[in-house]
Amino acid sequence: RWMNEGLAQWVEGKKMDIQAKDAFLSYQFTKRVPDITQLDAVLSAQQNPFNNKEMTLSYMKAFSLVEYLIEENGVWSFAQFAQNQDTAVSQEELFKKYFHANLQQIEERWLRWLERKRSHVVIN
Repeated sequence: RWMNEGLAQWVEGKKMDIQAKDAFLSYQFTKRVPDITQLDAVLSAQQNPFNNKEMTLSYMKAFSLVEYLIEENGVWSFAQFAQNQDTAVSQEELFKKYFHANLQQIEERWLRWLERKRSHVVIN
C-alpha cells in the first residue's frame, strides 16, 4: 500500500517544500515516523491507532521513498519492483533484487538522500 500511495503522489507531481522537508526530517530523526516495514500497516489501518500527524508523516514518507527510489534507480527499476509486489516472497527480497539493498540499507540511503535534498527549495 505505501508504494501505491507514494506513487499516486509522485504521478500527481507533488513536491515537498523546504519547511515540509525540515519538519519531516525532525520527526524521522526522533523515530516518530514508521519504518518501511510498518508503513503498510499504518496506511491500511481502518481505525488508525496513530494520530493524524503520524498518518500524515506516513503518507509523506511513502511519497518520499517513491521519489527517492525512482530518482536514484530509475523508473524502469521502480516499475519492475512495483510489478512484482504481489508475487514476491517478501519486500526484503524485492528491495535486494531491484535496488541491491536490504530494507535497513534502503532506509539509511533514503535518509542521506533526503538530507541532501532538503537544501533544494522547490517553488510550484
